[in-house]
Amino acid sequence: MHLYLRKKLNKLPAVTQRFKVQDNEKLCSFTVTSDIVKSKLLKLKMNKAPGIDLVGTKMLLELAEVIMVTVAELFNKSLKSGDVP
Repeated sequence: MHLYLRKKLNKLPAVTQRFKVQDNEKLCSFTVTSDIVKSKLLKLKMNKAPGIDLVGTKMLLELAEVIMVTVAELFNKSLKSGDVP
């Protein structure tokens, strides 16, 4: 590792836990259902620009029924593992 970078990393503050929560309050205890995903997709505003993936609102609205189960599964796996897809 480069000496400059090593010095910078050594100066980082220690990580401390700020919030004390019970296990049932953690994100991994939440479940995203396909109905929640569909509801959120149908509430998207049409005048928003597509993201970096170039998927527009119109496409998401038209495919809401098709993708809602898969999107819910992705969110749930992410919440349980702590990883971001």
